[in-house]
Amino acid sequence: MSNKRFLSYVFSLAFLMMLGVCALLFAYDALAFWHKPWGREMRFSQEMRQQIKGIIKHFDFDSIIVGDSLTEAVPAGYLDQKVGGKWVNLSAPGTSFYEKYIFLNYAFRHKDIKAIFYGFGSHGSVDIDEVEDVSNYDFLYDENPFNDMKYYINRKFLSCALTWSSSAKCLKFPNDLENLRNWMSDDNATKHLGGYLKWFGDNKEALKNEIAKLDAAIKKGYEIKPYKESLDKNKAYIKKWLFSLIQAHPQTRFYLVLPTFSLYHYRLTDPSYYAKWEAIIRWLVQESKDYKNIEIYSLATLAYANDLANYKDAIHHEMTMDVMQVDAIASKAKLDSSNVSSFLSKLESQIKNYDLQGLKNSLEKRLKELD
Repeated sequence: MSNKRFLSYVFSLAFLMMLGVCALLFAYDALAFWHKPWGREMRFSQEMRQQIKGIIKHFDFDSIIVGDSLTEAVPAGYLDQKVGGKWVNLSAPGTSFYEKYIFLNYAFRHKDIKAIFYGFGSHGSVDIDEVEDVSNYDFLYDENPFNDMKYYINRKFLSCALTWSSSAKCLKFPNDLENLRNWMSDDNATKHLGGYLKWFGDNKEALKNEIAKLDAAIKKGYEIKPYKESLDKNKAYIKKWLFSLIQAHPQTRFYLVLPTFSLYHYRLTDPSYYAKWEAIIRWLVQESKDYKNIEIYSLATLAYANDLANYKDAIHHEMTMDVMQVDAIASKAKLDSSNVSSFLSKLESQIKNYDLQGLKNSLEKRLKELD
């Protein structure tokens, strides 16, 4: 046999093997890039940025919750009841404005979207995220179905496809879109709810560090000065990755929901951060006046934000707030030019008067109990 013919056989065999592997991965299609499962139950990946594509393509909904870890527990079914429509929660932890644009832009190409619950976080609008490297998944959201295969060509998915597995080792979450990212069922997360002292448990070192942090903040005081620097970069960023979608889809209603961080979070952050956030909110309300399909909501001034029993850490609240936000949308208790100044004035006063000394006293008492 000639070398030329031998090489031809080798390359043909390699090609057929690769074709067989691709055919197997296509048939198994773990994250439903091309089709729903064949001969196995539907389970979802914990890699939400990749999983969102399959949800958009193959599941029935007309309205979307999109955001980061702060909106993961927003109940889609409750929005169905209170606001109308068929909702799905596509939130992914740490999602930037740019990433939300990728997901929503893809959804608009494949669905008739009636409404968006948009988690408008201060992170990413105050401290702008540069357009980050999303090369590990952005190819899934183009219109080329063939390049999706490269996400599956690895040991994990080959092993799962060969055994046609429906186990949690391959895909963690069961077929439950309503609770796909709802951390309220995670004991490791909820154990920190119910009180400030639960954040630290019996860790003496953590208690001492927190006391030192509170003591420094008390001594420093808290003075909010009007933000005087340019917001041009922030405005351009928000316009590019959010308002471009709002403008392009006037038939879709956008509910921009501002985060309800704890007052503790603001009080222990440099006042310049809040000043900039406040300036962005004022601009956001003003900018939104030109669009008929935007509504802005915030519950940040409610007594809820004063009680750390509602939080597992400085910013992540339990599900009651998610329900309250939906109720606010249903009742149209929105933030606009008529009430934004009084809202921000109240929030600023609450932050300034937040009782750090009371927190410090509770920690010192707990530390003595542990000695």
